[in-house]
Amino acid sequence: MKKILLAVTGSIAAYKSLEIVRLLIKKNCQVKVILTKSAVDFVTPLSFHALTGDMPYTALYDETDPMPHITLAKWADAILVAPATTSKIADIVSGTGYDLLTATILASEAELYIAPAMNKNMWLNKANQSNVETLLKRGVNIIGPICGLQACGDDGVGAVESPDKIVDEILPKKTKGKIVITAGPTREPVDPVRYISNYSSGKMGYAIAQAFSDSGYEVCLVSGPTNMAKPYVDKIIEVVTADQMHQAVMSNMQDAKLFIASAAVCDYRVKKYSDKKIKKPNMTNIEMVENVDILSEVGHLQTKPYVVGFAMETDDHLDNAKKKLLKKKADLIILNKLNAENPLFGEDQNIVTFITEDDVMPLPQQTKKDIAKYLVEFYESKIKK
Repeated sequence: MKKILLAVTGSIAAYKSLEIVRLLIKKNCQVKVILTKSAVDFVTPLSFHALTGDMPYTALYDETDPMPHITLAKWADAILVAPATTSKIADIVSGTGYDLLTATILASEAELYIAPAMNKNMWLNKANQSNVETLLKRGVNIIGPICGLQACGDDGVGAVESPDKIVDEILPKKTKGKIVITAGPTREPVDPVRYISNYSSGKMGYAIAQAFSDSGYEVCLVSGPTNMAKPYVDKIIEVVTADQMHQAVMSNMQDAKLFIASAAVCDYRVKKYSDKKIKKPNMTNIEMVENVDILSEVGHLQTKPYVVGFAMETDDHLDNAKKKLLKKKADLIILNKLNAENPLFGEDQNIVTFITEDDVMPLPQQTKKDIAKYLVEFYESKIKK
């Protein structure tokens, strides 16, 4: 889930920021809002609270958070100032830090987007144009303005860009193709109080989904039950059982260029679910049947995508991983060695080895997010070849 900090300044176009919030939430973004002192004259904090579930930030200092500019700076993946007035653009250029908005921008390393809104003469004024040029040189993204009728009655360049175009600008373009990713555990119900599952947290799969989404891929994430915050991707299908995961994967494989099976799918399920609690003496008589091997089924498709699987091994690591690669017709297996030095489940760090038919590439210990980014680079290098 992409975290967007929206800053609203004192412009008659401030009402359009409500639509920006609505569109961002619709696209699975998490949104927090800063209202400048003058913005409150045009839009009420309660309006944003109704949309986001949180009251917007309005002051540099707060009783509940003595340093909201630091908190927000660390939280945001991107900062959007929309609409941005001439005076606020000048403040951002000079780095005043006298209010919450400018202080947060100074403290943040997030991507910054500014959507100006002003009278046409103010936009064309040399001082304002110089400020805009300075921001562009600093790598700030300027969205708009556009030609249109302004509140004062003038018609010309200066009107704020439309909310849908602004949202399109700040969210990554999905031009590199569709991928399907599985993540998390599955649960196989036994009776109303028991199920079979595993320790998978979903961290690795969610990191991979986010990395590919950020790199411009259309991501369909099929997720088992997790406690993770949802990543910002195009489509999330939440499932519980291996059978549900299998159906969700196969129904979304059309046009997919890449399949990544990072989920820890239960190999077996009970043959017959009991709608009443099974008493202790009968637990040893439960009959099991094998679940469909999703990785293998995708790997054996007549027209298959590039297939990535995961292998978690406690012994004979390389041999078992190579056998899995060949048996399931995967193009890449990412080997996890489960031991005391690499506990894996629920951890932020991991040690993995990338295994293809021709190569064995051990990676140093690093975060799961860094492994996900490396996987994007690895896949793109293979595709280019």
